[in-house]
Amino acid sequence: MVKKYFELKDEVSEKDLLEMTPWALILFSNFVLYCEQRGLPVKITSIKNDGANIKRVSKSHSQGRALDISVVGWTETQIKKAVSYFNNRFKHIGAISFSDGQSRAIVYHDSGYGAHFHLQVRPMDEKIFIDKKKGLLAKTLEKFPHILKEKIKCKCF
Repeated sequence: MVKKYFELKDEVSEKDLLEMTPWALILFSNFVLYCEQRGLPVKITSIKNDGANIKRVSKSHSQGRALDISVVGWTETQIKKAVSYFNNRFKHIGAISFSDGQSRAIVYHDSGYGAHFHLQVRPMDEKIFIDKKKGLLAKTLEKFPHILKEKIKCKCF
């Protein structure tokens, strides 16, 4: 019998996994491995097309750059450790927040549909820059001038 490493909420289509970007699949695969090594459950609650009535803040889900994971069965400590682990190791591909310009690969929040992890990556064609002083990653947007002072092009993947 083949072991299942993650589950899908009933409304979630497994076909949507085929439309995830390579970076999103890398992040998700690492998340599944992290959970497997720690005996933590992984249940996808949202990928792309399951939320026709859900008000999205960004296009990351519809573009195959994000998915939501249930935190049922996780302790507060386990949640905090996972957020820290993934944001430290995958911030170079994490999505950029419009509110503060920070790169985050995982967010733990309740957007009105229950607390969950939101795994997210930036678009594949987006350039990546590093601020040497702050160690932050940012898009070259005028919206984030405080981050773009000393930028260095970074080769990723």
